[in-house]
Amino acid sequence: MNPILFTAAASASKVMLSQHVRANNMAQANTVGFKSVMERTEPVYRSGDGFLTSVTSRSNSTAIDFTNGELSQTGRPLDVAINGDGFFAVRGQDGEENYTRAGNIKASSTGELSINHHALLGVDGQPLVLPENQSLTISNQGIITVVANGGGAGIEVGQIKLVNPDTKNLSLNTSGTFSSSAPLAASPDVVIASEYLESSNVSAISEMIGVMTATRQYEMQVKMMKAADQLISTGNKLISARG
Repeated sequence: MNPILFTAAASASKVMLSQHVRANNMAQANTVGFKSVMERTEPVYRSGDGFLTSVTSRSNSTAIDFTNGELSQTGRPLDVAINGDGFFAVRGQDGEENYTRAGNIKASSTGELSINHHALLGVDGQPLVLPENQSLTISNQGIITVVANGGGAGIEVGQIKLVNPDTKNLSLNTSGTFSSSAPLAASPDVVIASEYLESSNVSAISEMIGVMTATRQYEMQVKMMKAADQLISTGNKLISARG
């Protein structure tokens, strides 16, 4: 293959991947606790006859920007946000322990607590279940206290498992949660804000500019492929004329 055509085609393929990454980020701009996916590439030099000057790239689109999003007050008792570093522990789709920054907790009719359809876990690693109650509060350490129907003193019914891992050891799942090679220990250093939610850390403006830039880059690579095709055609004509 013509080296110019190969380089242009490979570059166009990587630009398409960049478009997919940025489009996904923009689609999740309003998702609670979402962490944007970063495009990451490295150069790969080709070897072999005709490829000594060709360079392509290897893409890894799973790098995550763990920058904290802004906290916004909701006034809803079951809304919680991590103030600083850390994650909530939830039950993953595969049954393993996963982690998330989203804190929009929901309670089923029977009291099971979940975040985005993942069971919320307590410090013992088991799903948290609320008894019938007329009100509840969640402390900055994740301790859930309820007031039973009819009133009375508050009763502690569980504590949310909060972890503070090295984010380099986390991998993104297709469900949007994160997983580790082994379950993490609860951390007493993680602090949460009750009746708050963390917004996505996606900058819609930055992503839009990135999409526009990638579109121009793709158009340039297409023009290069057309130019390479014309060069090949011209070369073939010259060879035929000499024959």
